[in-house]
Amino acid sequence: MNKVYPLSPKLWKEWIQDEISISNTPEQCKNILDLYKRAVSEYLDIDLWIDYINYVIKQRNLMEIDTIRKILDEAVAHAGLHAKRGSIIWTLYRNFEMSILEGLDEQKLFQQQINRIYDLYCRQISIPLNGIEEVYREFSEWLDKMENDFQINLKQNENFSKIETKYNKALKKYKLLEKYENALENSESPHYQQYVEYLEFVKSNDDDLARTQCLFERAITDNCLQLDLWFDYLTYCDSKFVVEEILLPIYERATLNCYWDGNIWCRYLEAAERVSCMEKSSKDLQTQLSSILERALKCVSFDYYLNLWITYLCFIRRMTNKIGWNNDEAVENLRNTFRSAIDQLEPYKDADYCYPIYNLYADIETKFCKNLINGRTIWNEFLNKSTSLKYQAEIWLDYGHFELLNGDIEHVRQILLKGLNTCKDVPEKIGEWLLKLERTYGDNINVFYQLKIKYEKIMKKINEKRLRQQNVECNVQTKSMGTTKRKADNNLMDKNEDSMNKKKKLTNDQHGVTVKTDESKREETVFVSNLDFNVDEDELRKIFSKFGEVRDVRLVLNYKGLSKGYAFVEFNHINSVQKALKHDRMLIRQRPAFITEMDKRKNFQYGRNKEDNKLFIKNIPLEISEEELLNKVFPEYRESIISARLVTRRDGRSRGIAYIDMKDAETAAKAVQEKNDFELLDRKL
Repeated sequence: MNKVYPLSPKLWKEWIQDEISISNTPEQCKNILDLYKRAVSEYLDIDLWIDYINYVIKQRNLMEIDTIRKILDEAVAHAGLHAKRGSIIWTLYRNFEMSILEGLDEQKLFQQQINRIYDLYCRQISIPLNGIEEVYREFSEWLDKMENDFQINLKQNENFSKIETKYNKALKKYKLLEKYENALENSESPHYQQYVEYLEFVKSNDDDLARTQCLFERAITDNCLQLDLWFDYLTYCDSKFVVEEILLPIYERATLNCYWDGNIWCRYLEAAERVSCMEKSSKDLQTQLSSILERALKCVSFDYYLNLWITYLCFIRRMTNKIGWNNDEAVENLRNTFRSAIDQLEPYKDADYCYPIYNLYADIETKFCKNLINGRTIWNEFLNKSTSLKYQAEIWLDYGHFELLNGDIEHVRQILLKGLNTCKDVPEKIGEWLLKLERTYGDNINVFYQLKIKYEKIMKKINEKRLRQQNVECNVQTKSMGTTKRKADNNLMDKNEDSMNKKKKLTNDQHGVTVKTDESKREETVFVSNLDFNVDEDELRKIFSKFGEVRDVRLVLNYKGLSKGYAFVEFNHINSVQKALKHDRMLIRQRPAFITEMDKRKNFQYGRNKEDNKLFIKNIPLEISEEELLNKVFPEYRESIISARLVTRRDGRSRGIAYIDMKDAETAAKAVQEKNDFELLDRKL
């Protein structure tokens, strides 16, 4: 399991103790040492290091002294910087060296060993550690003993005068750290917030990289699944370390602990390239990064695939640039890598998901490979495969910019004209840019004139289509208002006549005016709905005055005094009502206003009869218009269709459903039988 996931220090201890209990041979001893080495490399745990050191010292008869010292040096370099418990590691190291001193008789070796112990004391008291004062007193006593018992005056060493200065500096630093250590000790595991505050202080006030890294390692041990902590640690390491042997193992551990996060894998790829690019050959570096990518794709969700591939493709581009674009093998490798990315991603999503890759690929082919034809081919391949992005203006503008940068103005014209005919969101952006380009780069007024005419013709068709969709929406909204809001308004008027008469006296800044319509004046009143919420009574009076003299305008307000979007307009003469009704769905502030008679509004009821001649169609592609639906799905039924309504939103966008009234039930039944599951743009109706 440890090959895939890191183990906690507790599990490592249990595993190693089980192995120790059954180990007898030197080979088994070596296996135990390997296990300890792996264990301490995953998380920083003082108890695990203590067990490791004690086991090594116990096996001193089977190991060389230099090998033991190497392990002890590694211990103080990692665990010996632990502000609270690091002194334990130093003590174990020093005791080991003192035990060697006791068995030495030769003067030269004796002096060398004393120097080793002296050096260990000096190193420890220069680090801000808990118990440093006691160690300094012990050091002073040991110096006196060496002078009294062996006539060795270590105080005469050249650097001795600096020792006390370093000690005082370390002691002062630990006093600053002590409150953070106490906060950790007094809080509950995993101490995340305490570590965050501690790290912020250390990063701002301590310039020792190793001590800061040690604190990060302590925090990671207790919070190994905290993504924010790992990102903070990696950011710190990225800014401080450029050595592969230091930086990449940290990234490796980050991906083992938080394997599901694609952002960490992307940073791992970038870090591996950054620290290895100067030392490894291009082939070895690609092997290394492709291995990381392969592992990442197995660990993360599909949402991260695109970013991972783009990170890797950018590396391939930089590597190819380093090798040289005249190297056919390197260029072919780049093209194959782009194809591998597209081939892997498209089956799971579609070409639209891969648009950033297509875009990057086309730019590289054109700019670096100097192959404009390939760049255009890639763009056209994407547009042919695209199911939705090709209907957006931004894509065509990107393509136009690509051609303007690399090709010629004639190709830009062709692209933008094609985009105008294809785009379904804001083709005006394409048209405006087309005319702007022609003004800037064009040298023939006739070409500009012809393009302008084409643009106007295209926009005329588009605006007509928008108007048809708007009219369909108006029809649907009229019926909807008749069955819901209008019914509610009648209830409000009929049941609360007295209340409404009182509210007539209130100001518009309060709850608004909701006056009961005089029954004798009902025929002279129209109901206006779907109004812009910012329209006020004065504006309505001005608009409806062109149909005749307006006696009163009553805008229905909510309890906050804001418009509900509908109103009653009362005329002096009934013929003014007829004139107003003829302008049903006229635009008021770019919104179609629904104008209906009061009597029809009040007497409306839901249809209760079964309509066997009506078809209900759903799952219609959103880009299909009402006319396209009839032409592509029901061409043979056009003479039998009485009416058709494509249901749209208020902004004119299709909801993907429609109603069609046929001349009789038999024709409707036949249409259902023939057209059910009919495929339209890869959708089954």
